[in-house]
Amino acid sequence: MRTGDWPTHCGSTVPCGVISSLPSASAWIFAGLKLAVPYALVGAVVAELLSSNKGLGSILSQAQATLDTTSMFAGLICLMVIALLVNEVVDRLERHALRWKHISK
Repeated sequence: MRTGDWPTHCGSTVPCGVISSLPSASAWIFAGLKLAVPYALVGAVVAELLSSNKGLGSILSQAQATLDTTSMFAGLICLMVIALLVNEVVDRLERHALRWKHISK
């Protein structure tokens, strides 16, 4: 076996080292997702605030400019509901992918 070769005796073309490290790394992957999803949502809304004429960010910007508090709170509540739904999706994906971790709970 040469220096750069991966052993493939696991029965697949994916290297055995990658297959054996995925279950232990998946908890860290989902932790990163839980941190990244809210930042991505905030980034999307800020981008809409700055440069768009459609979307939740522009609704918030127009409501702020016209001092329309009901539209402002409606936009914030919509943003909160979207964030809760996306968080729930990530939680359910984690529970499905990491069934072995959540058995004792």
